[in-house]
Amino acid sequence: MSSELTVNLGLRNEFDGAPYDLLCHTGNTNPELANTTGQPYVWPKCVDKFNLAGVTGTLNRAGLGNEYATVFEPRIGFAYDLGGHHTTSIRGGYGIYSVREDLGAADNLAITPPAYPFGVNVLPELFGTCGATASCLANLFTANTGNPVFALPGIPALGANPTQPYAPVSSILQSFGSPCTLGNGAASTAPDQCGTNFSGTVNSLIELAVPLHWVVGTTQQWNFTIQQALGHDWFAELGYIGTKGSRLRSTYDPDQSTLATTANPLTLTGAACANLQAAGQSCTIVDSTAENVSARAPYLGIAPSDFEDFAPNSDSSYNALQATLAHHFGKGLYFQSAYTYAKSIDDVSTASVAFVTRVNNQTDAGASRGLSDFDRRQRLVTSGVYQLPFFAGAHGLEKGALGGWEVSGVMILQSGAPFTVYDPAGGSAYNLASPASSATFVSGYRCSNAASSGSVTSRLGNWVNAAAYQPDPTATLSNGTPSDATLYGNTPRNCIIGPPQKNVDFTLGKMFRITEGQAIRFRADFFNLFNHPSFAIPSAPTVGSAPGTGSAPITSTVGTPRLIQFSLKYSF
Repeated sequence: MSSELTVNLGLRNEFDGAPYDLLCHTGNTNPELANTTGQPYVWPKCVDKFNLAGVTGTLNRAGLGNEYATVFEPRIGFAYDLGGHHTTSIRGGYGIYSVREDLGAADNLAITPPAYPFGVNVLPELFGTCGATASCLANLFTANTGNPVFALPGIPALGANPTQPYAPVSSILQSFGSPCTLGNGAASTAPDQCGTNFSGTVNSLIELAVPLHWVVGTTQQWNFTIQQALGHDWFAELGYIGTKGSRLRSTYDPDQSTLATTANPLTLTGAACANLQAAGQSCTIVDSTAENVSARAPYLGIAPSDFEDFAPNSDSSYNALQATLAHHFGKGLYFQSAYTYAKSIDDVSTASVAFVTRVNNQTDAGASRGLSDFDRRQRLVTSGVYQLPFFAGAHGLEKGALGGWEVSGVMILQSGAPFTVYDPAGGSAYNLASPASSATFVSGYRCSNAASSGSVTSRLGNWVNAAAYQPDPTATLSNGTPSDATLYGNTPRNCIIGPPQKNVDFTLGKMFRITEGQAIRFRADFFNLFNHPSFAIPSAPTVGSAPGTGSAPITSTVGTPRLIQFSLKYSF
């Protein structure tokens, strides 16, 4: 724009296609079908080439409704030489960037039957058994008498039901088992408090889903910095940096059971009412127990503990103030010290597709929102290289042995990482695939005073104050007694900060010149020079079975103890 101002403008349109399997060995789950047909599995149209009874393709090759998505990504940047003296520069930029989906979610869709036909005595320790009945999902492995898990039989041996050998069978709620004994030992004669019986096999299988409408996550990034020359090769920089992530992936369970109470009853219809009406009761559930979770699921026929959705429904934000003081390499010195004061917040901090990543209420991203797992509120990194001036004017052997030495080092000081105190017995009223219920604060405690006090070493046995936590509450039955089903805790995710960390590395070295083309370089490296232990966050921060019995021990360190390394390098 002028000799002092440069502006960069750009627009990019990213074309992102959904991943798919060339062999058409994947499927998907449409949970809405569970309440209508009892069979939520859906497949790409290419599956029709296999001519499998009960398996019909309706989707594109990716198992979705749309096969690609586009993202417009504007970019703007500027640099301004304030006053035109080349001593003060102001810079700024903004851009939108697409977040390319990895293959993890699509890879998990290969677990959809019939591509992965678990069911009939296949890994029963993981999936249970359903016997050799004609209605059970076909088992591709039982015909082999050697290794029943990894060896496939011939085609004629496939299938337990000749007319429907591969397709999962619809699950419809048939009845409640009554009377029963609840998990807390209480006897119950109310059918709606007891366990459920479903037809078919879907209720005993795993359902993994990617939303049928394919979208692409984005990050917005912006920065504004001022850089000032200080003279004699020194300069300082002050900047604000920000990032906003949208439609990022989380793994969550939308089939989280609904709480049923007298004030908020849950009404069932159709076949699900059969034995409730036979028992002379209305088709209404007014109690939440650990036994009736499947009946309280929003998608009847899908077990809440067996459903995971890999959905673009997570957000993140990062804001940081960054300050740098540096010396360009000159007169034997390079130096830089950078300080960051930042805060990173998100709903989940991992794109894992192995377990549910949200904490607490699965249907509310805000319930899982908190400091990022990798948040470090303050971080100082100082590094430098200095060519020692001693014996610089010496000659001969004296210069060769004593002159030309160089020292360098890196020092890192940073705040601790956050962590969550969990209640392993919490959230049983929802029966999620990967229970992740935070603990409950005792009255008077909160994030700011729940950590233990004292020096770092004195707190290693329990980084939190055990008196600050109690087991998560239980639901209350309609007769006023406690249920055997626990609710979620009230502590926010990642609200306790772990121990700070610091480390100093130091190097002493020298180049011994033999001839113009040959040299030997000697280095002595001191990693963790002061042998200072940097402790990790607690390994198992959980609340106990009684108030005041929580535990968050620190059992490991990060980095290494002091390590001294000597090396010689010959160059020619």
